[in-house]
Amino acid sequence: MNVSIFPLKNLLGALGLTGALCSTAHGQVPLKVGQAEVIRNEVVSVGDAELVRVSVGDQVVRDETLRTSDDSHARIRLLDDTKLSLGPRSTIKIDRAVYSGETSYREITVKLSEGAFRFITGKSDKKSYKIETPLASIGVRGTILDIRIQQNQTLVALQDGEASVCSGGQCTQLLQRGHTATVSRDRSGVVRIKRDLVPSWTFASVCSGNASLCAPLPPLRKASIPALPSPARGLSKITRFCPDGQPMRGGLCDFSRAAATDGLPTGGLPKYDLLPPAPLDVPRDNMGLGSPGIGSGSPGIGSLPSTPSVPNVQLPGLRR
Repeated sequence: MNVSIFPLKNLLGALGLTGALCSTAHGQVPLKVGQAEVIRNEVVSVGDAELVRVSVGDQVVRDETLRTSDDSHARIRLLDDTKLSLGPRSTIKIDRAVYSGETSYREITVKLSEGAFRFITGKSDKKSYKIETPLASIGVRGTILDIRIQQNQTLVALQDGEASVCSGGQCTQLLQRGHTATVSRDRSGVVRIKRDLVPSWTFASVCSGNASLCAPLPPLRKASIPALPSPARGLSKITRFCPDGQPMRGGLCDFSRAAATDGLPTGGLPKYDLLPPAPLDVPRDNMGLGSPGIGSGSPGIGSLPSTPSVPNVQLPGLRR
């Protein structure tokens, strides 16, 4: 089969001849569903016998298949502002599109055959969208999805909104950012769905080569934590009590010390001249002390008082 590539799609579209590439059985011109916004390197529209090079601004029509080559990227914007980003070696087809107005769809089905994609829903009702892959069917609800399709495996990572991923009668729900569904088919043909909380891959790895492919993702939603009530409104002041049952003052139970410290200046404690205590003048005869100190008739610094004797006191016995 002879396969050729032409850069004439804009001219054909202007002449109304684009339908020759993807015409219906009745010869009607296919319905326009969007246009190419970003094209990097070689991106083509696959026809029955031709490959038509796609350029920025070219129309995209229903039942048209677009394919990127190695080291190529593309982003398609549909009429309802849905954005479809394609990574290298990716194939996409707008399989079904039913309008509910000039800028929205009542039903639209996108078929992804292979490669890496980011899907951002537009203005249409979220239940209108349906994404088909070789292994899974994806329903979206206000969603940003990263999708990677490999042989016998489809990975769907949620970036915003919610989505459901179904295959072979099994379904899993993606409800929070980062939730990922991996649909795989083993050698015996059994299909399994596994859900993870953290994605092993995202389309960001493709965006690193062409930042224009990816619009900024919405910020993470922070959980609202109620503020604690202020002590003046919701919490009563804690009162501490001394061992004698009286409330503490200034954190002290000695009220004389508390009163003295209440009036202290904030700059620090005042300085006091401390004097040594005066010696006690107690008569030695009354204390029953021994002989006076050495070399003196009265007790002095050099004298050591003797230990006073303790009288033997008889305690009365207890009577029953």
